[in-house]
Amino acid sequence: SNRFDSNVLDSTNAFSYLVHDKAEMDGLPDAIVALTANVPAGHDLATATQGPWKFTLDWSVYWAVQRYATSRRLRETIYLANQAIASAAPFDNAPIMQQMIQLRRDRAQLLGFESYAAMGLEDKMAPSVSAVQDLIDGMRNKFRPLGEAEVADVSAYAASQGAAADTPQETWHPDVQYYQIRAQDQPGTPVISQFYLDLYERGDEKKAGAWIEVMVGRSSVLRTDDKAHVRIPVFALMFNFAAPVTTIQMVSGHVVTGEPLPDSIFDKLVASRRFVAAVKMLPQLQKASLDLSLHHSFDSTASSESMFALSFTLAKQFDVLPSLESDKSLCSLSHIFSGLYAAGYYRS
Repeated sequence: SNRFDSNVLDSTNAFSYLVHDKAEMDGLPDAIVALTANVPAGHDLATATQGPWKFTLDWSVYWAVQRYATSRRLRETIYLANQAIASAAPFDNAPIMQQMIQLRRDRAQLLGFESYAAMGLEDKMAPSVSAVQDLIDGMRNKFRPLGEAEVADVSAYAASQGAAADTPQETWHPDVQYYQIRAQDQPGTPVISQFYLDLYERGDEKKAGAWIEVMVGRSSVLRTDDKAHVRIPVFALMFNFAAPVTTIQMVSGHVVTGEPLPDSIFDKLVASRRFVAAVKMLPQLQKASLDLSLHHSFDSTASSESMFALSFTLAKQFDVLPSLESDKSLCSLSHIFSGLYAAGYYRS
């Protein structure tokens, strides 16, 4: 687990992205603009107004980019880099993950349990692995339609503000059309297939008739602490103790006047916490399902690529935005590989 965490840290620190175009900084808070201008090596004269700006995968920077940056290119670059943490040499966690899953399964079977997940339930309230999976699936079925509606609302708002429509797939010619086939009988109408429609002949570039070559070979999928039970209510209390307006008004005040926070602004704070709540919950449910599958039914002798294939397959069941087959964020999921949540992420 120490090696896993070290790889995550080293891989995170190894990434940087240098921005020279000030337009890419649009929307970012002044503090982040100043911070990113202070770190570019070899650019001692960098300033917040002139740049260049160096972006890292530090959580405060990543979070600010995803929340505030108006540049899709910047958001995408940082997002994809975050998904790839510790997934390539010399900081590749995939072999470590594979070995940990195998050793956990061996340990559980030596002790007479069907799986590591089943062993982990011995000191927990959940009666069985299937009961936990039923809980996750039931929550997914509740949250996914809400998530779909939230995405539709945000998309409509973006369009009303003049934002360009999403273009999930590039095409090789303006005449080419891209389609998704959705399962209308399943919750959230998930995408089950997609295809390009290229109808027209284009001289020497594309002949009429049977011109498409068959493409094959692409996958279609993809420590014990007896006081641990105390931690969850304690940290939950610390996270939420200021949630009531009376508490926030008692412990805070305007920096100049000392006046308490107005109810109108407090209401906006509460609304911001609840904004796209279903969209935020679904990835957590997906991780819980993936954690359970890896520690119960997954073939621990399979290749590490099978772990990513499983992750991708499950993601398509939970995601309300297009799943990426290239997503290897599993390599930095410290909660289940070096933390206290192996076969228990559903409790987080």
